[in-house]
Amino acid sequence: MTLQEIENLKLDDYSKQMKYRVSFKKEIELEEVTLDDISKEFDLYKIELTQAEEQRLNELERRNILQSRIDSLGTDIGKLVTEYLKDKDYDSNGYNSSAFSIKHISNSECKFWRFKNVAKPTLEQLEEISTRLENIETQKDNQKAWNILRGKRDKFLLETDHSQLADAPYVSEEKARYRQYRTYLRNLPSAHTQESIDSAIVKTFEEFKADL
Repeated sequence: MTLQEIENLKLDDYSKQMKYRVSFKKEIELEEVTLDDISKEFDLYKIELTQAEEQRLNELERRNILQSRIDSLGTDIGKLVTEYLKDKDYDSNGYNSSAFSIKHISNSECKFWRFKNVAKPTLEQLEEISTRLENIETQKDNQKAWNILRGKRDKFLLETDHSQLADAPYVSEEKARYRQYRTYLRNLPSAHTQESIDSAIVKTFEEFKADL
């Protein structure tokens, strides 16, 4: 902002505000504040406004991301708050979980946080809790996938037990293929990791034989 622009805005609120800011910082009388001081202070003020707006947008984005994570978990803010309060000594009188929401987390004047002797959770704390719950859900899903794989593997092993009997009605080549298939089934768990288990396929004997 130029000195002329400041001159033209002498009575403008911004000009007055910058004059007071300079005066406060330098501990001088208002009359000693120059137009150059006001111009420099106004430039600093614009930077502060820009940074504050960026911080607000960043927080808004984090809130939206956290809300999306909560929605994907099929849970709500109340569950995160419950996790947050688990190991804390608190008085729950008057607490309305349905009223508490993500947007109130960083609001120091939030009227919905009524737990005595317990600080309101920060966005960082709820993000950490959300991550922990996501990990728990992922572990559950992984365990379910492992159980499905082992269940199918055991079923197909049981169904092909007869193929290894001495009087099984198969030529030697077919018996050998059954042995290969059963080895494939036994090795399935070790052939997959936590990352690949969701896409694991347990082939039937016919599918296995077709791929040979």
